[in-house]
Amino acid sequence: HYYRQRAPAGGLAHGSGYFGEDWHHRTEGAKRTPRLLAVRAMAMDGIHTGDGRHRSVRDLVSQLWFDDFDEATCGAEGLCDLCVPSNPQAGANREVIGATPSAFEGLERLLRSGSPNASYHACEALSQIAFRNSRNAQRIMDCRSPDMPSALAALLGLYGCQNLPFAAMDNPVGQPPPGGARSMLHGPGMAGDRMFHPAFACLDNDSQYDLQAAVLRVLNNCAWGSPRACCDIADHDDLMNATEKVLMDAWRDPVLQQAANQPDIAPNHQYDESQDREYQPRPPKAARVPTPIPLIMCMDAAVGLLNHLSTHQHSKQIILRRRIAEDILLPMVMEAD
Repeated sequence: HYYRQRAPAGGLAHGSGYFGEDWHHRTEGAKRTPRLLAVRAMAMDGIHTGDGRHRSVRDLVSQLWFDDFDEATCGAEGLCDLCVPSNPQAGANREVIGATPSAFEGLERLLRSGSPNASYHACEALSQIAFRNSRNAQRIMDCRSPDMPSALAALLGLYGCQNLPFAAMDNPVGQPPPGGARSMLHGPGMAGDRMFHPAFACLDNDSQYDLQAAVLRVLNNCAWGSPRACCDIADHDDLMNATEKVLMDAWRDPVLQQAANQPDIAPNHQYDESQDREYQPRPPKAARVPTPIPLIMCMDAAVGLLNHLSTHQHSKQIILRRRIAEDILLPMVMEAD
């Protein structure tokens, strides 16, 4: 039984409420305290966004299971919008989405859909749901429908996922595969007879880097928020092999080498001698070929993930045992100009 107090004059009725209830509702701090249950009910029943749209967590999670993957992708985009840091209720929305049944299973379904667009937006939604939320980070690593970490590893390696119609990439000798030079991924821990899903084989290099960076952002947010997730990622050989391979491929990409080795371009600008030089426009002293942003974002996310893993003892020991610093990171630093 709650301890009840005698209400003061003008307050609650005699014997009503819990001890201190009248004082609690009179304080300014209580008026500013967010009510989690009210926020949860609002998120489940529907949220009105700034542009007039009505978003409901329950409806968006159900939408992940639509047969039309374009419609299902819209559900993933809606969940992502509810969790972006600019949303004032993002923290509560992440809690609600993480506790909603079949949310992570539906997102894993999109990861395995064979559609690059659906896979990309599922990764973006998972990244925002796991941001600064250790419970959701661990839920992602524990999701087995049938296996979300394996689905992320498959996307990171850009080879076909389980239970999908595969297409072998048989190309004439000396001819690049349809998806570009990076479509054929081989290396330690990766089987040489991997078969690619047709949709992934048609991606250009920038699109491949965008998709891989999205996968790495999911792993980054999971590793940042949960020490247990760090151990799960480090113990997953396919994830670690794919991360190392992505970092090495990005560093050796001819586009990056061309941008780094591009000679300085001397300015070709004639000054008008009849005018004061001080007030004439001066072009930049040097210009370089622009470096592709998706490539840099992918490298940054891969290095960031290794940095997060190195902050915990178990995953740090695995990184040392795999000699990632000696075989990958140190050569990159030494070769950098």
